[in-house]
Amino acid sequence: MKKKFLLILFFFICQTLFLSAQSNSTKLNNSTKLNNSSDDQLAQVLMPKDVYVGDTAQIQFFFRSAIDFFSVADLSSVNDETIALDFSQKAFEDKKNFCTISSLTLTRNKLNYILTMTFVPWKTGVLDFSAFDLYEAVNKERFNSENLLLDNKEVAKFFIDLRPVKIASLSESLGTTTLKPPASPISVPGTNYTVWSFIIASLIVVILIVLFILKLPKIIKKYYELRENAGFLRNAKSTKKQLRSLLKNTKIMDSEFSNKWQKIIKNYLEYRFEVDFHSTPSPQISNKIRSATGNMLSGNQQCVVEKISALFSRTDYVKYANGSIDSQLLPSQSHQAQFLLNERKNIITETENIINAFESENADLEEMNEMKMEETSK
Repeated sequence: MKKKFLLILFFFICQTLFLSAQSNSTKLNNSTKLNNSSDDQLAQVLMPKDVYVGDTAQIQFFFRSAIDFFSVADLSSVNDETIALDFSQKAFEDKKNFCTISSLTLTRNKLNYILTMTFVPWKTGVLDFSAFDLYEAVNKERFNSENLLLDNKEVAKFFIDLRPVKIASLSESLGTTTLKPPASPISVPGTNYTVWSFIIASLIVVILIVLFILKLPKIIKKYYELRENAGFLRNAKSTKKQLRSLLKNTKIMDSEFSNKWQKIIKNYLEYRFEVDFHSTPSPQISNKIRSATGNMLSGNQQCVVEKISALFSRTDYVKYANGSIDSQLLPSQSHQAQFLLNERKNIITETENIINAFESENADLEEMNEMKMEETSK
């Protein structure tokens, strides 16, 4: 009885071993599939551990294989020990609306391989990629050409089946169900310096504009003063030029010289004091100048006025006394109605000195004019 039981037991053990060996042999064919859920040599890592919508995440799939994928890869996609894989297969195309894949690479270290996928998810839930052929991803063009050459014959494939990953919901993780007010925008590094620099520059510009507006009346007044001074200088320069031209004209008589000299000086005085001098008799020239300056001439200015008054008296005598009985009186040098030797030149030189004196006393004369205008307005 014992022998019979041992024979039955031995037969059952043999039958079990035979069925197990037969089951394992059916799994070995020309198509290989890696599934990390059933093979202890496979591993998958998700970085970061918690992935939210819009995050840049990465899946690293580790496996070991004796197959040299670099030997069949497109040389243009190989960089050292890394292959840039093609991710245009259906397994990836089906997830276009779910995520965006930015890169898919294969790195090796001897027989160890790391498949790295970088992606950005756009929806919450479980992201599960279908199994894809690594041969096709390594070199899609060569894979397609080999398929055509084999003419529908089954070719070797190496499938990778990534584990599903969960894309978390930020609102669920925070436990919030209502919308919050938008947060204030975060400035780019270095923007604060630009903003503050702009604010400071704007304040400086505003201050300068306010100061300019406050000083505008004085600025306008100074502008007109400068323009007036420039006019005085042009008037003096033009007068001196006319006097020199008059001196060079030696063909005219002394009476005509005197007449032209008086016209030139009266034109100068009219522009200088803004008062009519052409209708003023020569003896009244000094009084007209004092009246125009408010009778506030300095000692130096009084001397200048006396000199120009003397020149007007002398030219008047030469102009009107020619042929009169006064011109026959003695001494002849004082009473003759004509200029002495070099007297014309002395008159021109003296006149230029008088003009220079008027222009050098410009500020005092302007101040007097202003005081006079203020008194008149009062």
